[in-house]
Amino acid sequence: MKNTLTYQSYDWIWIFLILVLILLLSGSNVQAHIPLDTDVPATREEPIRVEDHKISWAAYSQLKQTETIDYYRFTAEAGEEIFAEMLIPVLDRLDNFTPDFALIGPGLENDYDGLNREEVEARLDIREGEGVIVRGYHQEESEVFREHFTQTSYWRRQQNTITAPESGVYHLAVFSREGVTGKYVLAIGREEKWGARDIARMPKIWWDVRIFMEQERSTYAITALLGAGALYLITRLIK
Repeated sequence: MKNTLTYQSYDWIWIFLILVLILLLSGSNVQAHIPLDTDVPATREEPIRVEDHKISWAAYSQLKQTETIDYYRFTAEAGEEIFAEMLIPVLDRLDNFTPDFALIGPGLENDYDGLNREEVEARLDIREGEGVIVRGYHQEESEVFREHFTQTSYWRRQQNTITAPESGVYHLAVFSREGVTGKYVLAIGREEKWGARDIARMPKIWWDVRIFMEQERSTYAITALLGAGALYLITRLIK
């Protein structure tokens, strides 16, 4: 009788762990951004393409060199809202990391955010007929944002919301006016819209984001524990 109760207790523990995983992978998806593929060139000539700028995307990337500028390209119709926000992983070494971003596109009224025009035009690739709006972070403290699906935290830096003045191609450029390197997350759009393909990718998204956030040990431990739990339940069902 004693052994039977012990086995039943273990069963309930593993069932609980599996249910926790299911809840993480299904219940929290409405609060998460869809990651963009950043393992590609991010130059002005070969920018990262954003399929629909209104959908809530997140670019998990980093400025690897002092002169690095990452470009993100999308199309917008006149009158549509364009939203972007800079998030920084809560890591000790990034406490003072405050990269800038700039919106480049047709019909924009230039706003250099404290930089002079020559510096901005020398730094960014701005074409004929395009204006630019630069946004840097100038506050002393940042609000911390907790993303529940991946259980990761970010400092909220600057954000910008404008109405597209003209229809056409726009770019968001991420750079550092001080020439500082580090990891960042650029959030684009507000509309939470997950398709079947995105939902199927959620275990990989969970894994990739946590590794990006340098939570390797806990990620490996959770994955091993849940994998062992799943294997245990399968063997019990087979028996």
